[in-house]
Parts: sequence; C-alpha cells; structure tokens
Amino acid sequence: MTVLPVIWSGYMIGKRIFRIHVVKVNGKRLTLLDTFILEIIGKLVLTYLTLGINSVISAAMVAFLKDRRSIHDHLSGKCVDH
Repeated sequence: MTVLPVIWSGYMIGKRIFRIHVVKVNGKRLTLLDTFILEIIGKLVLTYLTLGINSVISAAMVAFLKDRRSIHDHLSGKCVDH
C-alpha cells in the first residue's frame, strides 16, 4: 500500500477498477515519502498513539467536511481525483 500508488501513478487495485486515483492537493503525483507519511505515520502510528481515536475523528472528517479528507490525507497532502 506504500509502493503501489507510486508505481501506478496514484492507483491501487480497487481504485484502478473504479478509475479514481490519489494525487497531491496541488495535482502532482504522489512520491514514496508521501505514501510513507500517509500509510505508516498517518494510519499506523497515529492509530496506536491515540488508541484508535483518530479513526473516529477521521471518519467524522470524511462525513462532515466539504473536501472529505481525513487526518492522514491532510498530513500527506493528498486527495482523490475522479
């Protein structure tokens, strides 16, 4: 989940099937550092440090914010492009 989006220009297997991909907010391609921050820091480390509370906050952010970006999306500067 860290390397594949870099190799496939922002696509994962499911995103490729539905023809949506992940890009940086400024429209550029993701780098390996971006995906590392997204997956390792934003999801894994924060989940353990906050005992899962960040998952609840992230779900609320996706549900209620206009840009539908969660905590790890903001940390890595990414968004989903349709």
